[in-house]
Amino acid sequence: MTAFRLALRGQLRATIKRDLDSLDRAIGKGVDQTSRSLQLSARDQVNRAFGRGGRGRRRRVGNAIRRRRFDDGRFEKAAIVYSRFGRKEGGTFVDYLVPHTRGATIRAKSGRWLFLSRERGRSRRRRLVVRFAKNLAFVNVKPGVALLVRRTRTRSTILGVLFRKVRIKKKLDFRRDVDRERNRLAERVVEAWT
Repeated sequence: MTAFRLALRGQLRATIKRDLDSLDRAIGKGVDQTSRSLQLSARDQVNRAFGRGGRGRRRRVGNAIRRRRFDDGRFEKAAIVYSRFGRKEGGTFVDYLVPHTRGATIRAKSGRWLFLSRERGRSRRRRLVVRFAKNLAFVNVKPGVALLVRRTRTRSTILGVLFRKVRIKKKLDFRRDVDRERNRLAERVVEAWT
């Protein structure tokens, strides 16, 4: 009877350990699948909001949605989906997608103007410094909006539009995607475990 009890106990321990290892792997797989699905749905939403470009800047916006997985031991799996579309400024990261998730008003600093270039293919940020020149004209369109125009003897060319402030409407809402994927996490873990 004692030998049988020991054998049963030994098999039970091995079985429990095997099941716990299997559950740990299933949790990791469920977290991985859920975070990947959330990343792809967020990229799709960004691409729909900003236009789906095959190459260049528009595609870069969607590809800036990244994910990172964490494995801190048994049953300690996690993942984060985040945006890298922005730049470091003053020691913190400024995410350019945040105004599009909340809506915002961007104002020019200290009474200056925001400049929207009309030149195509401008991929680098630059500060516009306008010095007085005979061939440049500042044309008021309405309060808070003006045009910067280059005039020659034969024609006038609009270089860009100047704004005192720009309102950004809310275009992105990731809450629905997060809720959907959170609800699917348990299903994915069970599927992976069985």
